Amino acid sequence: MKTLNVILVLSVLIGCNENKFQRNQTSNSTTFDKTVQKNNTDENPVTIKFDKDLILNWDTQSNNFIMDENYTNIKNDKEKIKLLWNHILNTENLNIKICSSKESINKGDIAFLYLLNLERIHTFSCLKVQLDVLDYDCPYPTGLIDYIKNNRKEAREKIGGCLKQNGYVN
Repeated sequence: MKTLNVILVLSVLIGCNENKFQRNQTSNSTTFDKTVQKNNTDENPVTIKFDKDLILNWDTQSNNFIMDENYTNIKNDKEKIKLLWNHILNTENLNIKICSSKESINKGDIAFLYLLNLERIHTFSCLKVQLDVLDYDCPYPTGLIDYIKNNRKEAREKIGGCLKQNGYVN
């Protein structure tokens, strides 16, 4: 009886998960492609310029930063980190969709996500908010962008404290 219950639960879970995928059939094989919400921009990668020497590149397909020279150089530059921290308040719409939110993201959201990606900054310990629901193939928790949009000033102050505590800024 327990085996039957386990099989029923697994079949329900598998059936629910299959709804997230679009089935494509070719002559010899069957593949599953994740249906992705299309961005308002056809550009990929998207170059986001915060300042003359402060540029990040965003991959709209992977919903993440491109780890290029710009990305790595910022990590070791306290002035650039401070500039990004100040840009958290920037609400300029980038017309880019992200997998964990229904709304387009802003420049401030990108600045926040970069700072949150620093090695010693952790979402829960920094923001004191539990965001632990991750969709398949999405690097950011559901609700994170909404939290930033609804609490932009508070999020900026909290991450500023974490940046100071962890030695990223003075």
